[in-house]
Amino acid sequence: MKLNLAFSVFSVLIFSANDTNAQKRTDTTLKIGKVGYHVICSNKDAVRNELDIKPLGFDNEARETMVYIKGRVTTCEIDDLNGDGFPDMLIFTMSGPKGAYGDAYAIVSAGNKRFVPVGLPDVQLDAKYKEGYRGQDEFSLVEGTLMRKYPIYKAEDTDKPTGGKRVIQYQLSGNAETGFKFSPLQSFDIK
Repeated sequence: MKLNLAFSVFSVLIFSANDTNAQKRTDTTLKIGKVGYHVICSNKDAVRNELDIKPLGFDNEARETMVYIKGRVTTCEIDDLNGDGFPDMLIFTMSGPKGAYGDAYAIVSAGNKRFVPVGLPDVQLDAKYKEGYRGQDEFSLVEGTLMRKYPIYKAEDTDKPTGGKRVIQYQLSGNAETGFKFSPLQSFDIK
């Protein structure tokens, strides 16, 4: 299947008037051509939520799946992350105090027969990237790769970061048989 450049996106996000971090519900449909995903998340808990994923236009083998995610869903995007011609989905979340810590989950199509959830490596567990990290992540997709940007806090910084920004570019690798994973492709700091 070749990807059709006509994207179809339908989203319903409901926010509390008092706090945009207290997002109440995500109900999103994302498609490339006739293939895609329908995602529902209640976003009730700031720490852990149930995410319901229904494949659309997949072979009959693909089944609706429920997974738990860290944080609340902020947005979803669709793209071909591994270049196999099948649409994959990225789900972005925020968690922690005041929704400060960002995360991303990929839902990778395995030949439109099934899909596989893949988590992003935790910045706080990586010695190369954790120094100066206090969240405030921003994510974007650039030509099939995932970009993560966040401010760098120096040890003496309290409220405002003064160390510039760090950018990490991740690439999805692997396959349905051996498993998929995100690996840093490159990173750089901006002063």
